[in-house]
Amino acid sequence: MTRPIIGAPTTRDGYLCLADRPWRQAWPDARHLPSRWCHSRDLGRRIDAWLAWLAPRPHGRWLLLDPDPITFTAALLALWESGQSALLPGDDRPATLARLMPLVVGRLPAEPSPEDSQDLSAPDSLATTQRETDRNPAGATVVAADSEAAEKEAVVLCTSGSTGQPSLEPKCFRQLDEELERHAALWPLTQTAVVCQVSHQHIYGLLAGILAPLCHGAPFCGDDSRFPEVMAQRVSEATSVGLDACLVASPAQLSRLPQHLALHHQRIARVLCSGAPLSRDDGIRCERLLDSPVIEIYGSTETGGIAHRR
Repeated sequence: MTRPIIGAPTTRDGYLCLADRPWRQAWPDARHLPSRWCHSRDLGRRIDAWLAWLAPRPHGRWLLLDPDPITFTAALLALWESGQSALLPGDDRPATLARLMPLVVGRLPAEPSPEDSQDLSAPDSLATTQRETDRNPAGATVVAADSEAAEKEAVVLCTSGSTGQPSLEPKCFRQLDEELERHAALWPLTQTAVVCQVSHQHIYGLLAGILAPLCHGAPFCGDDSRFPEVMAQRVSEATSVGLDACLVASPAQLSRLPQHLALHHQRIARVLCSGAPLSRDDGIRCERLLDSPVIEIYGSTETGGIAHRR
């Protein structure tokens, strides 16, 4: 039986909407997780480095393409904090990038140039406040609670083109928050770490793999987790520090899950799956191997999530 995702949102304890800038809050202590995990230990400093890099440059929409979830997240949040937005290409093909470049003020590099960044090693709340004042253009408000800011462009996503030519789909903060609130009501991430096997350049990976854990203060990782053996290692890392794992995957990955990777001794709270239909046999097999419910999310770039089922 399917139920609609969109509806009157119900938030849970520990969830903060984007207007609250949850990435600037104190997250649960995750110091024992390896550095490949993204959490509050150094995310703030990474964002500040990007803000310093962006400060002298044009203000507007930037092209953001980076496979590393930590670098991607810091760059995206720096754009939002400085009142700007990101265009997320669906792939890195030269033809795709050439088509999109006229629509942006520039492309973000892999890392902010060190010579353009300030020394952010020493915590200084007064200096941080002054930097935030200096780097935000007059009148620039973003990720704010007022209705006007909520309607501002947050990201522009590229559709897959599966039903025609690929097109651009802008998303405002209100749209992202509404869907994130439904995710929080249906699948809260309390005491949970997210292991993402799909690209954050698309709506499903962005929401489930990056923004949902940010709003819960939950550590997350991705990129090399797309390989089953590495995914199993990441789940084990989460379990070792007392956290349940939420696996964000696709039918292609779940259908190829090796038999020898049975993870009954690990703590997997749930498996989310989207991007294409998952066969019944693959769903049943994965629930047995992972000892966890497999939940399919249905929707598109244009609509967001519209239904889910187990």
